[in-house]
Amino acid sequence: MDAAKLRSELSTRLAQADADDVLDVVLELNPQAESAAATPRSRSEEIAFRKETFSHDVAPIEEAINESGGEVVSQAWINQTVLARVPARGVEQLSELDNVAVLDVPHTLEAEVG
Repeated sequence: MDAAKLRSELSTRLAQADADDVLDVVLELNPQAESAAATPRSRSEEIAFRKETFSHDVAPIEEAINESGGEVVSQAWINQTVLARVPARGVEQLSELDNVAVLDVPHTLEAEVG
C-alpha cells in the first residue's frame, strides 16, 4: 500500500474497518499535463480537450475500482476526482495506481461566514 497517498482521516477509517466494509473514497488524479498544441485553442476547445483527456485517464482507474469490488459513484473532470464506494480491502490496490495522487474521504463544502 502506498500510505503516502492516504489522507489521515481515510487511514483512520481503514484501521477501524473490516476488509469487507464499504467505504466512500475520493480519488484525486495526478494533474493533467498541459496541452502541447501548436496553435491556441478557444475556451470551448480547451474544455473539450480536458474532458476528453480526463475520460481517457480515468478509464483504467474505473476498471481498478470495479475489479476491487467497488463502484464509481461520480466523477468530476474539472478537479480531476472520482468518488467511489469500495471495500476496505480494495483501497490498497487503488493507492498503488500511478495516476492516483491522493485518496481521501468525501468532505462537505461549507460556505464561509463573514
